[in-house]
Amino acid sequence: MDGTRRVPKTSAVKLAQARALQRRQRAAVCSYVAHLEASVNELRRATARLEGRREAWAIMHPAPERPLDHTASARVGAAYFDICRFGIVTDHDVTALRPLLAADGFDFMGGGGVDELFDQWHRYATYFAAFEMTCHHIAVSPAETSDVVLCTSTMRLRLHRRTLECLFPHLLVREDMVQRLVGRELAVPMTLTLYVRHDGCQIQSMHSDLAFASSLAELLGSLEDTVVAMDGARVHGPWLLADDDDDASVAARSLTYKAP
Repeated sequence: MDGTRRVPKTSAVKLAQARALQRRQRAAVCSYVAHLEASVNELRRATARLEGRREAWAIMHPAPERPLDHTASARVGAAYFDICRFGIVTDHDVTALRPLLAADGFDFMGGGGVDELFDQWHRYATYFAAFEMTCHHIAVSPAETSDVVLCTSTMRLRLHRRTLECLFPHLLVREDMVQRLVGRELAVPMTLTLYVRHDGCQIQSMHSDLAFASSLAELLGSLEDTVVAMDGARVHGPWLLADDDDDASVAARSLTYKAP
């Protein structure tokens, strides 16, 4: 014997097994953390929806002895943003929003109705990778039979390749533009005007103005590239167009909108 202590082969095997176990444990922890993060995000969305539904319930079922005041119309505006913060994506979102809309004669952008409103929401959910709408300020102007609720807000839209395919198909041949837009976030200033009826405290009419061009210019940092992007874009005001939409009729509808 040379006096040198040899490490048994079984010890080397156990060491390799221990390292493999540690790797599996780390992978399991990473997977669990990712699952928790996804659950937290879903809980945030669910909380926003529930808060909106609570606001809608409070508006639709006021205490009988409480007289009508114009703060109720402001609450309608706040409830709309609570419900729609992350878009109208699920049946629960649709169910929460419907009670805020007048059942008879609801007007969306001077020609559309409830179906057109939900169709546009579907397009926002489909065309963009992520969506968030936040309200910064609500002002109410009383009128005889309804209140005019002016909401200053921002839409944050995460662009991906489907955004270009649906709204900016002419840019797909410009790989430089594709690289500059895909994965970026577009912060679009929006002014939403709601006409809220005194009887029932529901939204009778809705009109929105979005500054797509200016927000795109800020993102691209070039007026020339912005002109190229908007020339042929399938966007008219807040309207996102589908392949079978008539661009001219939608544009005319937006331009000729008249307040009720």
